[in-house]
This record gives sequence, structure tokens and C-alpha cells, in this order.
Amino acid sequence: MIMPKLSVDPPYHFGWKIKDDLSQGKGAQGYKSDGTWQEVDLDKQTTDIILYKDDKPIGWWKVLK
Repeated sequence: MIMPKLSVDPPYHFGWKIKDDLSQGKGAQGYKSDGTWQEVDLDKQTTDIILYKDDKPIGWWKVLK
């Protein structure tokens, strides 16, 4: 069975919500994006996905589980 995936080529990349204990307020939610994620496995992704072009967010997907 083929797993569904979203993929993009640079300069596009994905980011998503994570728990960030180092940000203001322990356990606060933040968005992680360092320009290295060009593929997302939709079976494993549990939080919303943001599409970036370089450092600018240009798209967003709501993940429904």
C-alpha cells in the first residue's frame, strides 16, 4: 500500500506545530520550520502543516484525524 505524502522542491518547504519548551511559557505551541522538510507523511502527521517559500508562509493545511 502506498502511503500518502505531500512533497515540494526547494525553495519550498513545510513547517508544523510543535511543543517548544524553550519558548515563552513552558509547553507553549510554536511552528517549526528550518527549511529542511520537503516531504510530509500524511499518515503520521498529527498537526496542521504550513507551506513556506523561503521564510514566508504561503499555504496551510488543517490536519483532520
